[in-house]
Amino acid sequence: MLEKLSVNLVEIVHETLELIKSELHRHKVEIHFSSTSNDIRIQGDTIQISQVLLNIFRNAVEAMQEVDQRTIFVKLDQTQEHVHLHIQDSGPGLNVELLQKIGTPFFSTKANGLGIGLSISRSIIEQHNGKLLISNAEIGGACFDIYLPILVK
Repeated sequence: MLEKLSVNLVEIVHETLELIKSELHRHKVEIHFSSTSNDIRIQGDTIQISQVLLNIFRNAVEAMQEVDQRTIFVKLDQTQEHVHLHIQDSGPGLNVELLQKIGTPFFSTKANGLGIGLSISRSIIEQHNGKLLISNAEIGGACFDIYLPILVK
């Protein structure tokens, strides 16, 4: 069951990155995090949001294995209506065919993948009345944009 509480998305991002710090270090991945505030609140389930972020970060780490410069850019901002979490990696990005299929159940680009990670992530975000969009950055790399309703204080 989804337990939605007032949670600080900035803290969830920091805690999730702390969980995978050794994995990031082992794969020589740099993180660049920026936020317009230290307290950006949503109504959500911390564990489920963390699970979405873990999935996206781990996919990014895996996607960057063939490139020399391994960086994940994380940007968090808000408007009066929603929170926008932008995650972009410096990997090769996704071709047109992959962009159309990625995030659908049982489609995976990994040899041993089940193809449910991003599908579950999308469902979790939708259960939080949000959207998860997947695209390519203009400069290369994959982008994950999460939009969630802001918690009005």
